[in-house]
Amino acid sequence: QSWSSQPRLRGRYWEGNIKLACAAHTTGLPLPKRGVDVSIDGRYDSPGFCATNCTVSFVDLNTNFILMVVNMNKRMRGIARFYRGKKWSNGEGRSEGGTEENRRPDVQDNDAKIGKMLRKDVNFKNIKHLLDFWHLIKGINHDLRELAKKKGCPNIQFWRRKIINHAYFVHFKFARNRKRGLNYWLSILDHVTGRHSNLHKIPFLDGVTKCKHTKIGRDTTHLIKRDSDEFQKLKAVIMKPTFLSGFLRASPKKNTSPNESFNKNARFVFVSN
Repeated sequence: QSWSSQPRLRGRYWEGNIKLACAAHTTGLPLPKRGVDVSIDGRYDSPGFCATNCTVSFVDLNTNFILMVVNMNKRMRGIARFYRGKKWSNGEGRSEGGTEENRRPDVQDNDAKIGKMLRKDVNFKNIKHLLDFWHLIKGINHDLRELAKKKGCPNIQFWRRKIINHAYFVHFKFARNRKRGLNYWLSILDHVTGRHSNLHKIPFLDGVTKCKHTKIGRDTTHLIKRDSDEFQKLKAVIMKPTFLSGFLRASPKKNTSPNESFNKNARFVFVSN
């Protein structure tokens, strides 16, 4: 059996797609009159297939509408073989160039090449480049998993989930004051040692006096000693420069999950000459 949500016109065109396009023109859709919060993500072909074709999707985060999908092939001019930076700068730059006056924040995963392109290219000067927090914390979670496997780090596995939960808490709690949120993120280094108050005496915790949680018990089973090698390795993960800088630019309300869902479920047919 086959099922579709809308009939075809002349056996070729989906009726709903035609009506939507016509309605956008005839009703004067006010898209050019307002800014657009755009989430952008790209992928190479469908899962399980070759990495020849690239699709970059653009989603309006206020409506979850797919604004545009750019399809490209690695043999096309400007596409380097399996080079992620080229994929984004060519595919996304090509599409953004057509809607530059209508954009506000642009949310993407933590790709340094994209950030550099948006900062230097005058065509994208009106874009506020924000990062998806899940992509940021995913790297921290991976580092903690690997650290927990190492000899001499017996307590990391116990703290891993708690550290990730703490990251999400400060991310959403301090949506408007990212610097303060960053200081509370760093306070986890004192929390794991059993210190929960008088944090204002620590220079890099400006504005943080104590932990936000309620009073907890005195269980010292999994506390990490500050002078231990385990603490120094954990500190290197918590104070990872790329995460600290990314946290300040992470969007507390917008993310790339609509693109991830679209890329996971959508299927495209590429026809080449």
